[in-house]
Amino acid sequence: MHIKPFILFILLLASCKSSLSIQDNPPAPIVSAYYYEYVSGQAKGSRGYEINIQLEDSSIQLDSVHFMSLKAAMLQKGNAFVARFSSNTSSEMLMAADPKDEYGNQLPSTKPNPPTKSGNHCTVRYAVGRRSGYFKINNLEKRPTVYYPGTPNLNDQ
Repeated sequence: MHIKPFILFILLLASCKSSLSIQDNPPAPIVSAYYYEYVSGQAKGSRGYEINIQLEDSSIQLDSVHFMSLKAAMLQKGNAFVARFSSNTSSEMLMAADPKDEYGNQLPSTKPNPPTKSGNHCTVRYAVGRRSGYFKINNLEKRPTVYYPGTPNLNDQ
């Protein structure tokens, strides 16, 4: 008697697995897919990468992207979707003769840097209506580095 619920449970799990696989082909043709490195001109600025992806079908919403061991949300900007991976290049530490004055300084990170992967591919999470999935882009175009005079703003570009 307990076999029927067990079989139903196994069938349910088997049907869920197929929705989590990564597709080699996107759900619609790609109009453009590229990334570039950006560098801020501010002393306390940042640097990082920005990915731009545009699909032919505007009903497909791109949710997030995995790129170079990092993950970021994708924001719609016109007909394209944009994700930014930034890292702050400087941090302020107060160095003083009296150790009490250094209270509040962040401890340096002891974690090793994550291994960098090739920057010519990414995995994108998308949604079409109530259905969602993942697809991989293998040949992202690398564009020249962009140097900003100030801190870059995703909304201004």
